[in-house]
Amino acid sequence: MSKKMDILLKSITLLHREKELEVNGQDDSSDLVKTVLSLFGNSNRSNLMGGESSVLEDLKHLIEDMINNPDNYDKISLLQSLELIFKDSPDMLKVVNNAIDRDFSQASLKRTIISLRNTLNNYYKEEELKNAISKASYQITTGRLDGESITDYTQKLVTTLEALTTQTKTKDPGIVDELDMSDEEGMSLTINKVRDSNLGGNKLITGWKEVNEITQGGFKRGESWCFYALQHKYKSGFTRSIFMQLPLHNKPIMDDPNKKPLMVFISFEDDADVMIDFMYKYLYYNEHDKLPDLTEITSAEIAKYIKDKLTMNGYNIKIMRVNPSEWTYKSLFNKILEYEANGYEVHAVVVDYLSKLPTTGCTMGPTGTDVRDLFNRVRNFMSARSILFITPHQLSTEAKQLIRNGVPDVNFVKEIAGKGFSEGSKAIDNVLDGELYLHIARIKRQPYLTVQRGKHRTPNILPEEKMYFTLPFPKGAPIKENLNDDTDPSFGGVKPSDIGMDEKFDF
Repeated sequence: MSKKMDILLKSITLLHREKELEVNGQDDSSDLVKTVLSLFGNSNRSNLMGGESSVLEDLKHLIEDMINNPDNYDKISLLQSLELIFKDSPDMLKVVNNAIDRDFSQASLKRTIISLRNTLNNYYKEEELKNAISKASYQITTGRLDGESITDYTQKLVTTLEALTTQTKTKDPGIVDELDMSDEEGMSLTINKVRDSNLGGNKLITGWKEVNEITQGGFKRGESWCFYALQHKYKSGFTRSIFMQLPLHNKPIMDDPNKKPLMVFISFEDDADVMIDFMYKYLYYNEHDKLPDLTEITSAEIAKYIKDKLTMNGYNIKIMRVNPSEWTYKSLFNKILEYEANGYEVHAVVVDYLSKLPTTGCTMGPTGTDVRDLFNRVRNFMSARSILFITPHQLSTEAKQLIRNGVPDVNFVKEIAGKGFSEGSKAIDNVLDGELYLHIARIKRQPYLTVQRGKHRTPNILPEEKMYFTLPFPKGAPIKENLNDDTDPSFGGVKPSDIGMDEKFDF
């Protein structure tokens, strides 16, 4: 079967299948089919050459009649017309009958129609691509550029070719959501997503009451969050703690029950043994209220302890150390897609630090444009897959200057929140869903992590006093969880009398 005949038969099948849809008001593909027919040239029955050319002309006329007189073609009438066209090709007639005569459920019918539309769209683009290249070759070779320079002409040509080389897919990954008001089933699914979101079905709580309240019920899958701090101010420690709290305090709620729930931690800085050491001490301290004695336990026992803790609610955990010089954002996306292909449904990805990734392939421009574009690309990718994304980020030298200028440590995060003090780009916050600002301060000589929430894309507004909290550092240990404690959350301000001497306290 030639390509032209295949396209004509798919056009006939598409027109027929659309009539079988139960829901009225669905998009009609007549214009698309007409556009494809225009690529075949004008019909001229006086110049038939017999064989396939004659069949192609008959098919074109059948399609034109189906568009102009749709009520004349029920299944029986259409099959009779096709039997006349393929009376000398019994094998082809079997293929055609199979395509037209099969019964589909409404769901399968919709998928079939979308697939046929995409096939015709791609065929049209391929033909237009050939024509554009042929025309450009002729105009460049003959110098007929209508007064344009070769540079200007080429730039326009590249724009045209880029659009034509984008293939239409059955499921376009660029489209996150599409609502058709005539599709009640699709609307119901979207409403269920809204209901689940409001009831906490796609939110992931943490082990700290304050974080859960400041995020209004937990981190939402599909959101991208950034944790900002100066150097050695517990960015990585806070990020690692959050990563472990997610599988500890949440049971997987699956979009696809046939998949396996997964959370991923990727470090561009520390080796896996550093992460394992922190994980073991964190988990052990939170359970036993003391640090472990590493001389009394084997490596195998440590591995089993961590595994049992982090997987007890059903999550699978992947931890990677990656050389960022060998990766780009595309490498990160490909890794997530690889997990999905292997049967995982990814719920959270934590990257320490995303900014260490080269901005290869990102939009270039004024200072910081490429960094902002990197964050935007990652955010859009994760959002489309309903994946919570978290990464820490360094504050700029301008933020550090505030400390030198006398801003108290306890108020530092309040002073910088939402003011564009991120290193590398002042506009990262424009593309994020949420921000937390971190800093270590001493209150009555005790070290605390002060936390201020910045931006959060949510319709609900928190009172100002709920935007700031403090967490105490135990001596030589990670910050302990308080989710199951009786203590009240540590929201609110700090009195001047509570502030101790300014001492160095690095992590």
